[in-house]
Amino acid sequence: MSLKAHVRTDSLGNLTVYVDGSLDFENCITFRQELQCLRGENPFACMTLDFSGLDFVGSSGISHLVETVRLLQTGQSELQLCNVKIEFVRVFKLYNLEVKIVETESAQAVEVTPRNRRNKNNAEI
Repeated sequence: MSLKAHVRTDSLGNLTVYVDGSLDFENCITFRQELQCLRGENPFACMTLDFSGLDFVGSSGISHLVETVRLLQTGQSELQLCNVKIEFVRVFKLYNLEVKIVETESAQAVEVTPRNRRNKNNAEI
C-alpha cells in the first residue's frame, strides 16, 4: 500500500497534513523530505499531522517517524499530532519524545512528555 498526504492551510496559515495509507521503508524517507520542505516554506506555522488515515507503520517506518517528528520540532514552529493510535503514543514514550497530541482537531491537547504524562485536567493518560 502507498502513502498519501494531503495538506490543508487554514486562514491563519496553520498547516494540517492528512496522512493516508502505510508508512514503510519504501516511502518514509520521501515523506520526511516532503514534510521538511513544507516546514521550510512555512517556518512559523503550526503544523498538525493527522494520522487518522494511517493504517500501518512498518518496523523501519517507526524509527523514521520518530526522527521525522524530532526534526519537525526544531526551531520556533509548533508541531502537534492528531488522531494518533495508542501504539504510536507508546512508541513516542519509549523514545522519550515530547510531543503535543490532539485526539481530534477540536479536542483538548495532551502533552506527552517523559517526566510529566498528564493532561491539563491532571488525569492519567
